[in-house]
Amino acid sequence: MYRNILVVGFLLAFLSIYSQQYTTQLFNTDNGLPQNSVKDIIKDKYGFIWLTTENGIVRYDGLNFLVYKNFPLNSQRFTYFYGNPEKDSIFTDGDYGKTVLIHQKAPKVINNIKKSPSLIARGYINYSLSISNYTYSYFFMNFKKGRYFIAENSIIYEGRHSNSQIRVIEKPVYKNSPNTFVIGETLFYIDHNAKKVRTIEEGRFTADYDVPVIADVRSKLFWNRMSGQGFVLNNNTLYRYTYSNGAFKISKLIQLENVIQSTLMSIYYDEKYKKLYLGSSTDGLKIVSLTDFISSKKKIQNRWPFFMLFNLLVTHV
Repeated sequence: MYRNILVVGFLLAFLSIYSQQYTTQLFNTDNGLPQNSVKDIIKDKYGFIWLTTENGIVRYDGLNFLVYKNFPLNSQRFTYFYGNPEKDSIFTDGDYGKTVLIHQKAPKVINNIKKSPSLIARGYINYSLSISNYTYSYFFMNFKKGRYFIAENSIIYEGRHSNSQIRVIEKPVYKNSPNTFVIGETLFYIDHNAKKVRTIEEGRFTADYDVPVIADVRSKLFWNRMSGQGFVLNNNTLYRYTYSNGAFKISKLIQLENVIQSTLMSIYYDEKYKKLYLGSSTDGLKIVSLTDFISSKKKIQNRWPFFMLFNLLVTHV
């Protein structure tokens, strides 16, 4: 009887290890973060992971967190990153008129960049730069050939070399969250009524795509122009989507557990190390390490197929 229990216990442990697909680490103010609201996440050209929080900027090297929160600014609250990691130029806004530049592995305060403003006034409305799913009520997006101004009831396009405007949409664009996202130089609009994703190029609709999981009102989108990555979370399943040469593709990345969709704010996937970084508005940073499940599974099958292991154990009971 005792040996049977040992066999069953071993089998259960084996199944648990055999089916494991990822491990999770949680970081908050108890173990490295200055504050539990992680607004944005990006990787620089040197391999460091950077976070914005409401109490400073954080650099993570894979083992330790280095916190920067003594900037000569009135506030240490930061939101999103923008710029170009490959050119070693990552920015985040501080006080009005001031910007923090992350360059050569460290941040410093500089004057706002006139060539790339993060705030544009149009009439009585101030539009803030949108570079990720972290947005404001009124925001704008820059493209090589023009700029989009997006409000709650309209999308307006302005050509870069023309003062003329194209009103792309004049109806409620979003209710609780923006229904637009960007991949590369293409703006996408989620048409929930038609259950389609529509591309907008130079102020005109150019194509429709049937992507039910994105058109689902229960889904939450995460995208970032700096990393070029896009994700959608639906019923605890995280999907990754891409767009290239007119082809829109979406695939399942992972089934997440213990993730509150409403508090999840930012996502970055480090493909080189197969690590998924999840930033929460209340719970800090979660790092999900995706194991090489398929490779490990093949090795186990080649050496000790499960039914052979089971037979071996049973015959010795």
